[in-house]
Amino acid sequence: MLKILRIEENKYRNIYVISDIHAHGNLLEKLLEKIEYSKEDLFLILGDSCDRGNELEKTYEILFKLQKECNLLHLLGNHEKMLEDYYMGIERETYLINENGSKKTREILDSNENLKDKILDFIYEMPHIVYSENYIFVHAGIDKKISLENQKEKYILWTRDRFWLDKDNENKKMIVFGHKVQEYGIIKIDNFYNYIGMDCGTYKFNRLGCYELKSKKIYMSEENIWKII
Repeated sequence: MLKILRIEENKYRNIYVISDIHAHGNLLEKLLEKIEYSKEDLFLILGDSCDRGNELEKTYEILFKLQKECNLLHLLGNHEKMLEDYYMGIERETYLINENGSKKTREILDSNENLKDKILDFIYEMPHIVYSENYIFVHAGIDKKISLENQKEKYILWTRDRFWLDKDNENKKMIVFGHKVQEYGIIKIDNFYNYIGMDCGTYKFNRLGCYELKSKKIYMSEENIWKII
């Protein structure tokens, strides 16, 4: 059964959205240095904080610190699902595929039982979908032809469909998602089709972005970028 959570936007001073950190703790640290957040703010992480990077421990250290300093909701991504299934013995082969980038994660967690248990507990509490008055937050996408309650887990975690082109969801909410690296590693905001693509490509472009929903402000951190002049 899907875990679906409703939030009230006016409960928070600011709502910051980040996606696809992929164990790039240094990028996350640099990003947060640019944001003056407080206990009245909410961070929404849209999934995939593990795999493909080498800074797993630092990444989760920062996330667990954010949990204490403000409000944090971390959605389930396909990489969290694969990690959980692997260690729970539900399905192991998919996580071992090289392109999923799990080798470093497994090396770290296999040598650190406490961290593994803490991350698995963290994943267990993650919602699949979060929605508010004006937004739907999900890792990969939404089938706009059916209700949130009837979504298929595989679709919302894995889809690479251009789902925003489908008949609009009846409540006209903006859909905010990660999973698909956006062109040039920038946050894509499309007010015609009502979506925000948040994956800036940590492992591809060494970029991580954050979008604050109320002020519409974008924050970026990057390192080792080739610049074409």
